[in-house]
Formats: sequence, C-alpha cells, structure tokens
Amino acid sequence: MTRKERPADNDDGENVSPRRHGIDHRPDEPMLKTKTLPRGPWVFKKMILFPGAKTGNGRWCALRGKDGNIVAHGFLNRKSEISFRVVGGPNDSDLGELLLKRFAAAHDLRTRLLGLHLVTNGARIVHGEADGCPGLIVDRYGRTLVVLVYALGWVANAEIVERALRRLPAVDRIVWHGDARSADLEGFRLPEPPPGLTETVEEHGVRYEADLSGGHKSGLFLDQRDNRRLLGTLAKGKQVLDLCCNAGGFSLHAAKGGATRVTSVDLDEKALVRAKKNGRLNDLKIGWTHADLFPFLREAKQAKHVYDIVVLDPHKLATGKGEVQEGLAKYRDMNQLAFDVVARGGLLLTFSCSGAVSRDAFEGVVASAAEAAGRHARVLRTLEAASDHPVALDFPEGRYLKGLLVHVT
Repeated sequence: MTRKERPADNDDGENVSPRRHGIDHRPDEPMLKTKTLPRGPWVFKKMILFPGAKTGNGRWCALRGKDGNIVAHGFLNRKSEISFRVVGGPNDSDLGELLLKRFAAAHDLRTRLLGLHLVTNGARIVHGEADGCPGLIVDRYGRTLVVLVYALGWVANAEIVERALRRLPAVDRIVWHGDARSADLEGFRLPEPPPGLTETVEEHGVRYEADLSGGHKSGLFLDQRDNRRLLGTLAKGKQVLDLCCNAGGFSLHAAKGGATRVTSVDLDEKALVRAKKNGRLNDLKIGWTHADLFPFLREAKQAKHVYDIVVLDPHKLATGKGEVQEGLAKYRDMNQLAFDVVARGGLLLTFSCSGAVSRDAFEGVVASAAEAAGRHARVLRTLEAASDHPVALDFPEGRYLKGLLVHVT
C-alpha cells in the first residue's frame, strides 16, 4: 500500500474524505451520514463519518450534516459508542458562553419556578441531558457543588466548566467525581476527592450529613426527596421496614412522621455508619440492622414478622441491556420476599433505579412477585424522581427512577 493509499488512523471510526463528496469541510470535524440530527443528544458511532485527520477525543467541535452544514456543537469521542454528545446548536461555537447560559437557566428552574431553596439546601442543579448538558450532573450541598461526570468531554474541558459554575450564587467549593463504568467506556480518569468532605443538608425538616468524598452518587440520593416526604405522611402509628436504607433517608422521614417502630436494613457497613449518624443528628430512634435483605426477609417470614409499610429501594441491578434479564430476576425475587412481610392492608413502596429497565418491565415483575407471594396488590400511585431531575421529551432514557406505592391485602 502506498502512502497515498493508506487510510488515516481514525480511532475505529469510519474513514471518509469529505472533499470526495464535494463538501468544503474542515479535516478535523466529524460529519453525519444524514443531513439532520437524530432525536436526542446522543449520536452513535455508526451514524458518523470521521475525518481523515486524527482529532483529539474529548474535543469541543462542530458536527456537520451530510450536506456540509453545521448542525450542532458538542464533544467528540471516537473511543465511545456515543461518539458525539450534542450540547449546542449550529451557532453555539463558544463553550464557555454556552455553559454560562445553560447553568443559569438550570439554576433558575430550581429556584424561581420550583422553589427548592425554600425546602432544602441540597438539590440537583444540572441534570445531564434534560438541562442540555449530556453526561454532566451537578448537585448542590449547601455551598458545595459536586460534579458527576459520565463523558470525556467534560473532563477535557473541566476548567471551562468550573469557571461557569463559579458564576452561580453561593459556591465556595467544587468537588469532582467520575462514574467508574463511564470512565472505562469513555477513556478518562479523575483523581479521588480528598477524604472527609461533608456538608449538612436539610430537607423538609430532616437533617443529613452528606459524604461528598465517597458516598453513593454525589453524597445523597437526592432523587428520592419527594418519595421520602410521602412516606413521612403515611407513617404515623405504623411499623416501618426500610430495606437497602443507605444513609437512612426513608427511615428518618418515617420516624419523624410518627412511626411507632422503624427497622432499617443495609448490607453496606459504611452506609449504616452514616445512617446512624443521621439518626443521632435528628434525635430519632431507629433500629439499624446490618444484613443482606434476602436472608433477613426469609427469617422474618419464618418468624411471622409483618410490617405496616415496607420500603424496598435497592441499588442499580442492571447497568446495561445485557444485564436486564438478570436484574429483573433479582427484582422479582426481592419483591416476592417483601410482599411476604407486608401486613394485610399494608403498603409497599418499591423502586428500581436501573435506567435499562423499563417501567413496564418493572411493573411486570412486581405483579409477578405479588402473585407468587399469594397477595392481592393495587397500585395507589406511580413514583419517580423529584422535580429537580427533569426528563427531556426527546430523551426518555433519562427516566431512570421508577417506583410504585402498592396497597397489599
């Protein structure tokens, strides 16, 4: 093969010469195989023609349609199956200016419209794709912002991101976290945050110490705020079992809501340490149990222990399509065991935070679990993430948290 014939290194992308198609095209810009963008902010590798010149992954650049016109600006990453993340339109060439507008709009939604600052000092202020920032999450804990990164482009442009975030009100500190699975898929690494970073957060009258160094997600499960409050309104005079309690959110609201007894179970010892600390912070009496929920529930059934309200909020059981069937089987098994210990006339609040699992599939396995347990179950309410976790209509994949409030007889 002669030098002229040898294709350029394109990082597994498809090699193309735009000039061969009669298009005046910069040699370092990706080009769609179609004239227009697909639905949503993700453009997959199979949909893009890559230039002959090697472009740095994570770079902010233009994306052109097949006709040569710029259709979007965003982050290129030929290493990832999501090879282009659309952040801006054809005229949004300045990333810094665009992020100032995006972050200000996201903050305005949470404060002026939703009024979240009136009920909590812990909230999600940038929710990825729904706020026009695909692969970027920003959570506020007091005067600290925690940045969760799911795409290489945000890491490669971290200084620009920080400058824009510091223009938001009341920001003293910014902490970065990288999602481990995304880091492998996208090809980035972030240093671990320094140990011992905490912030005290108040939510509907309940206080938490959020672990910003190594807690689940960014420190707390902010998405369950409304569902925790709902449990608090239902708990008066009830015996409550909180499975997979993590930092104790549901348990705290149940106890504050007047539950006669709250039993909280988690297998993660570090999570239980945080949960116990949060219990003391609120001067609430809660029974904390270190156990795997499967043997715990089997033993409870054998001992004929029942609870008026059971909360089942496990960690993500399916991280991708290849794990969905295994995840659904686990959801079915744990829900069947949970049904076994709900008192007749009692309630089950059951959740899945696996984005790969559809709501229909989740409701199907809960129905199957109720049938296997010999219980009649009625859905009183469908549950989802709090309003600071919006879902873009062109990106329904963002509706990851799904739950059911079920009446059990």
